[in-house]
Amino acid sequence: MKKAKPIYKAVQDFSIGTVDYGIRANPALKELNSTLATAVYVEVDFHDNPDIAKWIVNNVWGIGEAICRGICEAYNVIYVPVDTPVNSRTIYRVQVGAFFKEENAKALRDKLKADGYTTAFITKTEKE
Repeated sequence: MKKAKPIYKAVQDFSIGTVDYGIRANPALKELNSTLATAVYVEVDFHDNPDIAKWIVNNVWGIGEAICRGICEAYNVIYVPVDTPVNSRTIYRVQVGAFFKEENAKALRDKLKADGYTTAFITKTEKE
């Protein structure tokens, strides 16, 4: 609860919701009872309301930032915001190789990870 309170407050301050549902422990949730790590399950609002659902979709970046601010407060570290993307619905990906041999793909993936690219991954496509 000690870690959950600042996260809850940061999300509540950002949210358009008017009802304060509070914080409660729920040991029945598998997401919370199956880890040894500190875990907080955050429900931002109720997406079954069309207006709120639209707000959630249009504010994913801000919701994430609020959660980050709360986590930083919970651990007493300074929150440093990142630049908000111009269009948070658009991402750009870069493919750096295509190989016929799996070991060559793994070698490049491992090199990229060693260089700090933590999201390097391999996809497999069958030729038509």
